[in-house]
Amino acid sequence: WLLSWIGERVVADIRVAVFSRVLGLDVGFFETSRTGELISRLTADTTLLQTVVGSTLAMALRAMLLISGGLVMLALTSPWLTGLVLLGTPLVAGRGTSVRREVLVTSAMVGYGTSLILFALSPVYAVAFVALLGAGAGYLAIASSLNTTIQLQVDEDRRGKVLAFYVLGITLSAPIGSLVQGVLAQAVGPRVTVAAAGLVFLGVLVLLQARGSMDRLDDETVGRQLAVAPAD
Repeated sequence: WLLSWIGERVVADIRVAVFSRVLGLDVGFFETSRTGELISRLTADTTLLQTVVGSTLAMALRAMLLISGGLVMLALTSPWLTGLVLLGTPLVAGRGTSVRREVLVTSAMVGYGTSLILFALSPVYAVAFVALLGAGAGYLAIASSLNTTIQLQVDEDRRGKVLAFYVLGITLSAPIGSLVQGVLAQAVGPRVTVAAAGLVFLGVLVLLQARGSMDRLDDETVGRQLAVAPAD
């Protein structure tokens, strides 16, 4: 709630400052600038900042805490495995900029679904802990890649609204999914529920691959095509 309130205050101050600045410009500026572009600066761009401050920042802080706590627990469980993870992280991060988003999201979805299944079927705590780390890494990779895709593919004047719906969907899916999994866990048990969730996730990936939806993640012309469609 505090971060959301800070985001609202930041957006309000920025809009007041931008509007005051626009009112102080000369007439020549308005002759060369489009009205829609100025309105977009006051609405879409400030909404994007609100999303960053109110939601993305909170997700980043939570991810940092999870990663820090995970590394500490992993170090206590297996120092050798911790060193292996730390040595492999720079290599993965360095190659991340050259990997296509389709490959990155597909690999992350496979890793996330497989980690859920491995966590459900793990016989010991050490294996379950490693599976949870894999699930967390997969979730972060999926979320960051989809956020980047929205930034690149959605037209500027619609970007703030799309990001708002994106964050709203993620926020609503967590409590709804928890309720559904709670009911299923009471009916068939937690192991079967988590394993089934991983299988369903992998099934969704297969369906997206069959429909060709994953190929569009790297198509940065989608936003431009939608923007010029009404003019045609």
